Amino acid sequence: MRDNPPDTLPKPRRGGSTSRTGDGRIATRILLVEDDVVNQDLAARMLKRLGCQVTTAGDGADALRRISEQTFDLVLMDCEMPVMDGFAAACAIRRSLSASVPAAGPPLPIIALTSHDPAEVRARCLASGMDEAIGKPIGAAQLSACLTRWLPVAGLAQDRATDSPAGDTGAKADGARLTDATVRDRSVLARIVPQFTASALQTAVAIRRATEANDLEAVWRAAHRLKSSAAWLGVTELARCCEEIEKRARRATTLPSEHLLELLDSAITAALSALRAMCGAPA
Repeated sequence: MRDNPPDTLPKPRRGGSTSRTGDGRIATRILLVEDDVVNQDLAARMLKRLGCQVTTAGDGADALRRISEQTFDLVLMDCEMPVMDGFAAACAIRRSLSASVPAAGPPLPIIALTSHDPAEVRARCLASGMDEAIGKPIGAAQLSACLTRWLPVAGLAQDRATDSPAGDTGAKADGARLTDATVRDRSVLARIVPQFTASALQTAVAIRRATEANDLEAVWRAAHRLKSSAAWLGVTELARCCEEIEKRARRATTLPSEHLLELLDSAITAALSALRAMCGAPA
């Protein structure tokens, strides 16, 4: 259940870049608000390759604290998070900014990052004070275009990956996401795959326990989170299985069947084997 914004909020600072990179470009300061460690890591790497300075927050309440302490040019806000979700956080940020007297600096863009269909949640995002909704997974080119729309003078760097690309092993992940330089670097995968492995196995256990407890919300939230990181890493069969579980629990209020839970376990096993092969680890 979404928490309500607290009555007393820290005062967010408004946008405005002041630091510069070694080549004289303005260093764009991004606050990335994302609870999933895999998604957070990948998005932060993409942003850094674009020349951005990145600060991360794990939920909306953490984001409010960060914004009260630092100046940012743009916020990338996940929608579904524990403690305080992105909708509540955006609303709280806008409320505090509107109460700031005198107003200083340009408006702070808040961009929703969502694993839902952006068209389905766009109205809710705008109503909460966000400026745009873009779907996950997001590639470096799409991310760069988004930042350029909202920060046209930022002078973003080109994404020139220099790490070793993951090899074509035949047991590769089954999505186009691995064509993104940030995701297909073997050095990146070597760091991300263990994180994803732990997250996927824990999520499978959480979904089964929530099913046994008849907790529909816990089921769809867990499936939603794993769907997002699976899609980002290109293991689309696992992402589709999670999407089916989420859809049934959230929209049809139906708990996953034992057959569907077994399909989830099989999809996780196949995904982990594929990703380990991609980064050169034993399958």
